[in-house]
Amino acid sequence: MRKKSTLFFLMLLVMASLNSLAQSRAITGKVTATESLLALPGISVVVKGSTTGVATDDSGYFRISVPDNKSSLVFTGVGYNNREVRVGNLSTIDIKMSSDGNSLNEVVVTALGITRNKKALTYASQGVASKEINENLQPNVVNALQGKVAGVTISSV
Repeated sequence: MRKKSTLFFLMLLVMASLNSLAQSRAITGKVTATESLLALPGISVVVKGSTTGVATDDSGYFRISVPDNKSSLVFTGVGYNNREVRVGNLSTIDIKMSSDGNSLNEVVVTALGITRNKKALTYASQGVASKEINENLQPNVVNALQGKVAGVTISSV
């Protein structure tokens, strides 16, 4: 009987230690634009070197679970410079992302969501200069394109 209880105790100890090794903690925060301080929805927040990630909500907030305090979070978004932040002992991370005016040059998004190089188009197109998009303080590219292209209606679903 003593042998079984010792074996049970050792198994319980091993399971408890494995559980403590695999613990993760939640990191929360908000992502805003550096220039306008507007919330940035749809920014990708990914634990570096993993497939764990979330996107910021309509108010720019995110909540992600990181495996340990050695992790880094990578923030990416269309039209913004990427940011990487070491988590350390932080539980809240608020990020300001600066716009990257050059990232939108020469890219065309078609109605089906397919992106193509401007030179590869074989049909009529209308362009919007990145200068026009940058002048308008909008939280995302979709809102900035509203009313800029004739015959195109942009709506949120």
